[in-house]
Amino acid sequence: MPEIRVSYIFHKKEQRIRLQFENYDSLNNLAGNISGVVRNMTRLYTILLTILFFTSCKSQSVHSDCMEYGYVGKIKQINKTTLTNIIATDITQIPKDSKGDLKETYFINVNGNIDSLLTERENQAGEIFAYIRKFYFEHLKRKNWDAYSLTNEKLMSGTIDWMTAKQFDEKVFYQSGELKFETVTSLNDSFRIFKILIKGFDQSGNLTQNSIQEFTFSTLGDINSITTTNLIDNKADIKKYEYLSKDKVGNPTEILITKLSDNSRSLVRLEYQYYN
Repeated sequence: MPEIRVSYIFHKKEQRIRLQFENYDSLNNLAGNISGVVRNMTRLYTILLTILFFTSCKSQSVHSDCMEYGYVGKIKQINKTTLTNIIATDITQIPKDSKGDLKETYFINVNGNIDSLLTERENQAGEIFAYIRKFYFEHLKRKNWDAYSLTNEKLMSGTIDWMTAKQFDEKVFYQSGELKFETVTSLNDSFRIFKILIKGFDQSGNLTQNSIQEFTFSTLGDINSITTTNLIDNKADIKKYEYLSKDKVGNPTEILITKLSDNSRSLVRLEYQYYN
């Protein structure tokens, strides 16, 4: 068998090495084919790495209840108070009438989802009505909930059906089992609520409410406005949001809400507890 002599040629422009066999054209052809295969495999490997990178980045954006409302950080509890009929001063927002206040306490798990929600509502007579909602999850998403009085009497229940990764249908039922409300909530790419379709029913099944809420946001992700349109008479009502202060994590601590139709105002105050 004759001696085989081989050399290599470095193609600087193409950034590859080509083997050169002297007097063996068949081997040269084979080397060229191998070189092409290697180049194609390198391109394929690069494409696969790119796909894996973007898939990995996208998979890190996992939905949570806190994301729907724009909260950030590892929140453990939110104490939220909504004051009605307030007037503005140069220093702060002063409640003019403490009646009708709403207090909500959100208990949040380590996944950023609301485990339970305590609601305390004061009516104009000064009476307080309180109940707690307990949420149940499937694959880290809300599946259903039950509402109980503070004496553990069941008041309402709800079911949540995720139609897509960014849209869910929620049904609320009276204690007797009739449908009370149905909402279809749509989320944007950041999992923020931007649209809610709302239907309300009496216990006889008659439609009492049919409306749509649409949200707009600032470049910071704060709510600019919520427009509620009554789909029965096609009348719209707009609420403007003004973020007065935030904590060091970046969550709002005071929000002034103005209803444009009658210029009435409400003030939302929030306090947060965080996981260590």
